[in-house]
Amino acid sequence: MSEIGRDFGLTEGVAGLLATVIGATTISISDTGACQYNKAKEVLTNIGQNEQLYKYLPAIVYPDRVTRLYTQTYEELNTPTFGDLSIVRKIQSIVVRHGLLVSTQRNGETQYLYIGGIPEGFSMISRLFVSQGGALFNVKPYRSILRGININPRFGILPVINRGQYYTNPPINQGGNGLGADIVGIFNYMASTLSATISGTYFRPAVSLLSDGSYYTNGGLRNELNSSTSESKFADTPAIHITATSNLISPSVPDSTNFNPVLQTLYWSLNNVEFTKAIQGAPIYVSYTGFGTCVDLQLRGFVGELNPITGEFNTYIPGLNKNVVLSPGLAYGYIIQPPQSWNYDDLVNWAIANGMGLEKSIFDKWMDLALFESRVIQQLIARGHENLVNYVIDHFDPSPEVIEKGVDSVVNGIINNVSSGFNSVINFLKSL
Repeated sequence: MSEIGRDFGLTEGVAGLLATVIGATTISISDTGACQYNKAKEVLTNIGQNEQLYKYLPAIVYPDRVTRLYTQTYEELNTPTFGDLSIVRKIQSIVVRHGLLVSTQRNGETQYLYIGGIPEGFSMISRLFVSQGGALFNVKPYRSILRGININPRFGILPVINRGQYYTNPPINQGGNGLGADIVGIFNYMASTLSATISGTYFRPAVSLLSDGSYYTNGGLRNELNSSTSESKFADTPAIHITATSNLISPSVPDSTNFNPVLQTLYWSLNNVEFTKAIQGAPIYVSYTGFGTCVDLQLRGFVGELNPITGEFNTYIPGLNKNVVLSPGLAYGYIIQPPQSWNYDDLVNWAIANGMGLEKSIFDKWMDLALFESRVIQQLIARGHENLVNYVIDHFDPSPEVIEKGVDSVVNGIINNVSSGFNSVINFLKSL
């Protein structure tokens, strides 16, 4: 087996295609690629015993509650797939995007955020889920501040309503190592989310109309997608990052052949299925040798675009002054640079620069409401009323003015209405 095939667990055919590009870019496989791949293996092997490694895991985001217009726009979501892989791949491309769960400080409080790719049709989505490591988080585009704002970002930032503490924030690498190219790794759930989409839509449409007139992602698909982000189900796909242009060249399939034995066992029939748009936002990691050892993984960016190549073409690489032939079996795209830091302003500025489509003042209000709702939920749990949390998630859509009432006032109001029945709790929440 060739050196690159051995170092990255690739088939000889794909290894040969990447080796051609590596030869043109004079990358040192041992210095960048092998370190990255081995460090990724360490995460896969040790994450079950070391929760701090969760900070490296990719997250996925997908719709929960949507509008009728959403179901009319994406007709693929309205009928069972019966396992038709071409339709399943279209659904995966529409509803799933990758990113990271991160944390920041705002007004002295920790707030969790999703950053990365955003599913199509954002303006028609009433609520989203973020899943990471099998944990489920809610994102609510509050109508009181976002109604009438027609944004459909491809990349951005979403405030997450959280119930506890999580390990987040891998170290950031802004580049500038002087190399013309790096071998990086793309962390993703492409095979597992494709399997989840098959299972969740085989006999049921992806979107269901409930008795209350709301349109939801069907419960089976939601549960399958959440479980697809188990810490044992991620892939690390090797890729070449051309630093001068931020171009990305990788195998067109989502997993190196030998990286993750769980994927081979569970999804062997899907391991040769090419990337879809769902890969957008997947975190990209780099490592290298320092004083004779490999440094820990560092976030180099996010997949901005990665399209499987259908026919050979030449691409010119500035700085290296070379043309490289790319062939089917590879995918070609670009990297979104990471934020400057995990500082709140840096994260919001990153999102705006990459097309989030919101003014910072609007996002600040969105963040304030998410923080307030998180505090309400956390206090309900602390006071022994965890059974009321889902009522808050489903029916609490406050305006910025409700923050002035204070957390205690809202929590007491919720609890005081329980004696009159859960409809009374729902009506109270809707009145806020």
